[in-house]
Amino acid sequence: AWVLSVVFVRTLEDRGLIDPRIAGPDERRLVSARDREATFVQVTPFLGPREYLLAVFRELAHLPGAREVFDARHNPIWVLAPSSEGARALLDFFQQVDGATGAPVFTFLGTETRFLGDLYQDLSETVRKRYALLQTPDFVEKFILEQTLAPAIEEFGLAEVKLIDPTCGSGHFLLGAFRDLLAAWQQQEPTTPIEELARRALDQVYGVDINPYAVAIARFRLVLAVLDAVGITRLDKAPALRPHVVVADSLLHRLKEQQLRLSGQLSMDEWASWGDALFRLAEPGAVAEVLGRRYHAVVGNPPYITEKDATKRKQYRDTYESAAGLFTLAAPFTERFFDLAVDAGFVGLINSNAWTKRDFGRTLIEKVLPRFEIQKVVDTAGCYLPGHGTPTLLLFGRNRSGAGSAAITVLGKRGEQRVPSDPATAPVWVELTEHNDEVGYEGQYVSVESASRADLKQHPWILTGGGASAFLRVLTESASSTLGSGCDSVGFMCITKQDDALTRPVGVLTRRRVEADVIRPFVTGQDLRDWRADPVMDAIFPYDKAISTIDINTRPGLRRELLPLRSTLEDRKVFGGKNYREAGKHWWEYGQIPIERAKRPFTVAFAYVATHNNFVFVRRGMVLNQHAPIITLQARFSESDHQALLGYLNSSTVGFWCRLVMFPKGGDQVGEGARL
Repeated sequence: AWVLSVVFVRTLEDRGLIDPRIAGPDERRLVSARDREATFVQVTPFLGPREYLLAVFRELAHLPGAREVFDARHNPIWVLAPSSEGARALLDFFQQVDGATGAPVFTFLGTETRFLGDLYQDLSETVRKRYALLQTPDFVEKFILEQTLAPAIEEFGLAEVKLIDPTCGSGHFLLGAFRDLLAAWQQQEPTTPIEELARRALDQVYGVDINPYAVAIARFRLVLAVLDAVGITRLDKAPALRPHVVVADSLLHRLKEQQLRLSGQLSMDEWASWGDALFRLAEPGAVAEVLGRRYHAVVGNPPYITEKDATKRKQYRDTYESAAGLFTLAAPFTERFFDLAVDAGFVGLINSNAWTKRDFGRTLIEKVLPRFEIQKVVDTAGCYLPGHGTPTLLLFGRNRSGAGSAAITVLGKRGEQRVPSDPATAPVWVELTEHNDEVGYEGQYVSVESASRADLKQHPWILTGGGASAFLRVLTESASSTLGSGCDSVGFMCITKQDDALTRPVGVLTRRRVEADVIRPFVTGQDLRDWRADPVMDAIFPYDKAISTIDINTRPGLRRELLPLRSTLEDRKVFGGKNYREAGKHWWEYGQIPIERAKRPFTVAFAYVATHNNFVFVRRGMVLNQHAPIITLQARFSESDHQALLGYLNSSTVGFWCRLVMFPKGGDQVGEGARL
């Protein structure tokens, strides 16, 4: 917060909005800033550089144009402060000069403020991952606003339209929306003073984020955008500006239908009693103002991470139908975006495409999204989006029933072949944006097709172009039966919950004189390749032929091997959060082992994560962990039936099917471009 606040001051200085306090864009103003600090020290010799910076921040907090950025209600600098040495280091860093010119090294000139969001992302790797900090590229933000804000203005009228980004981060969508709204006002009322039009546009833009630092940046960027638009050159001449950007969790502060009034508002008393039950807010009144209404356009780039806090995950599950299974926040946020829209309001977001394939997205696709009108789905997994390592899609729709309507699907055929010098003009993105409304278009990189409501209710979604979805229908409709119709189950054989303690390299257990009847080959997903299982580890298998837990005291070699690891094994958790001691389980047994699966004389195994469809015939006697699930066929199928099945499962036809319906794992590292 202190680094960002110093950058805020430096930005105001370099743009000439305030007199120099820290440095300035040239040598003359740097000298002026140092003189000001020297005067402060001369007047108050018992204070140091930390107090000087606080005085600078406090002075700015009293100016109407900067109050919402620097005052104690909005900026975390008033909660914690660095030491005087740390404050001195900050000042020295931003006062560095070029040896040749004598001018400051760091200057913040021009009107672009995107660097502020980039700076915060780069300040802390831990914070970046915790909050999934990721700025949406300019060209993606512009495309989403064209598909949402522009038609909302046309349908609801410029004076009525309000837009929200429920996951605004450092405010990129908010800046774009403000500029678009101001331009629309200028076109509609060219004679109205720009100050009035800018105030109207600012009052139509709302944002929420859980991260107070990101919200501080968003507020600051909006203030600068207004000052630039109006032409105000001095901050002390600026009017009081109040950006509608608040710190809150958009998922937790959700209005229920019965709490909405006809006006779409919730009273302050009702909000206070309801909101405080969830968690304390820094500004409950401001949050009520922002999340106590619905919007004509809802846009954003929600986080794709998994919530680590168990209490919040439970709250999300209780609140959102789409928060099912091992969900990521991409699912409930998709539901939340539609929930925030007025009747027939427009929704547009860039999101991870994981829910279109993975199990947790089934509820979202089959139960939640059918309540709304999905207008367009755009596969952007093949686009190069700077900073986005996770494959993404763009989803557009309206908060109304879409019965009978079809959606446009822009399906990827081929991704970028190299990192483009300018992602906004890269071949895939250009073809996508130029032809996204042309149903029937078949290009080099994308196909544009029409998808029925029935298609959109089926999980998984097929987002591959070039006729892939039509061919998949041929495969499905021509099949006389499915694998599922002949299966008893598909799932793991066992989960030890402590592989490291219960496995050793092949041969080690034998050399340590562990009894042979409790040693089995240990198979993981990476051991299944080319029709074979080639394990490199042995597992301790503390069960008899009936898959009953043995008494470890009857196997002295096994007891000797495992006794040093007893505490580790006892600390394993079972369902309900208890450990083995509390649950009364034998400390040497596995976490889970479905008995009927483990008894099968032969099964078919496959890798949970793999580059190709590698299915392997496995006889009883091996231990396969959760990364190598098994297919247990019904008892009527013989060994030769299992062998014959492998021919189908390892075929190129099934390989093609897998690539269409399974989730393409990889490229999830933050900071890497989309997978090429």
